[in-house]
Amino acid sequence: MMKKIFFVWITLLINIVSFSQENNVDGVLNSTSVTPAFEKGHEAIKASIKESLFNLNLYEYAHALNELYELMHSNEVSEQGWNNYIDTLQYKVKKEWQDTVSPFYATDYKGIIPLQAKFFIGSLNKNKNLKEKYPNEYNFLKNSTSELIGKGYSWTELDSLLVLFPRNSTTGTVNFWYFLQVKGCPVINLAIEKVGVDKTKMLLGNLDITSTYKSPLYLQVRKYNSLKQKLKKCSFEAIEEIRIDGTILDRDKDKTYFKDALKEGFDMDKKKEF
Repeated sequence: MMKKIFFVWITLLINIVSFSQENNVDGVLNSTSVTPAFEKGHEAIKASIKESLFNLNLYEYAHALNELYELMHSNEVSEQGWNNYIDTLQYKVKKEWQDTVSPFYATDYKGIIPLQAKFFIGSLNKNKNLKEKYPNEYNFLKNSTSELIGKGYSWTELDSLLVLFPRNSTTGTVNFWYFLQVKGCPVINLAIEKVGVDKTKMLLGNLDITSTYKSPLYLQVRKYNSLKQKLKKCSFEAIEEIRIDGTILDRDKDKTYFKDALKEGFDMDKKKEF
């Protein structure tokens, strides 16, 4: 009898631990419980992915799992194409470690790619309904993307890499939002240490996002709202309330957006900070 009771308690404990681990998995649930935007913009997001897998980063793919799974299931995105995408990302990460020139733009920080990969795989695991609906695609995406795990910045490196403009600047930051997306609350603590509470609150309250045909409106809305929801769970000694306020400029229909920017001397792919 005692053995049976002991067995029941052990089983219950294992289930509790397992449940806790699953619910603490880093990643985003692609659900309207996070934002209604997960049911909108499917065709625009699929069009971006079909044009080029490189239009989106892995953090963005974590917010576009429905579209990615559908395209893979219908063979509109091939396994070879995804493997080439991951191989190229690995090359970029490796090259950064060999470069002596420090990055400047957010998208130049290639060591963040493996952190985005970890977030992406966490999202694959978190969305159990999609995992069950597309088991072959799930296994492939997880195995392929896992090649990037462990090759990114450590927390110590991130501490030294996070660049914030001076206290009196009204501009944003070089890489604050990219690090915040994948690391969450600790990055806000780090920002407070570097520039103080007031500047950090200013940064969080003045987020300007542009959507384009490469990163369509509802994908940007998904990222924005999921980050807002994630940071609601943060608690800080220095700030009573963490709140992100931002605006999203819809430029989805402007197919000349990137070309016009290049003519004016701006590579908008490199300047992208969210």
